[in-house]
Amino acid sequence: MHKWLQRVSNINISIKTLTLLGFSLVALPLVFAFLYSAKQVNNLSQQGTSAIFNVAELVERNRKVSHVQSRLERFAGQYAVLKDDDLLDSFKQQCQLLESTLSSSFNSYKDKALIKVIQSYLWQLKKLETSSPNHTLYFNLRMFKLSSVLWAS
Repeated sequence: MHKWLQRVSNINISIKTLTLLGFSLVALPLVFAFLYSAKQVNNLSQQGTSAIFNVAELVERNRKVSHVQSRLERFAGQYAVLKDDDLLDSFKQQCQLLESTLSSSFNSYKDKALIKVIQSYLWQLKKLETSSPNHTLYFNLRMFKLSSVLWAS
């Protein structure tokens, strides 16, 4: 150890070089911290972008469901008044469209609470679709609409 100390002391290093070496050794962890922070900010911005696209997709799917649901209500109301079989067929087509929209659109989500609500919603829709075509159809649809409003809130 004593020999090593003598060798080091025989090396002629200027104050300027020692100062630059000291600043470099101090600044090196700081550079790594900046790079790490930049990477984390990039990851956060990507997650934010992904979240925005997911929300936009969810809003679009919700708009489709709401549109089909309003058409269901219109066909049921018209059928309750006119008793036209074509309106009943249109109602059943809209029920199937709503069922396929719900099944295909929301299956990709991993949220268990959302899946449970959608399954309940689909069950109510099946019950509504198979109900007897009389004045209770419109009443059942109004109850279905009310439960969907409660679900959306």
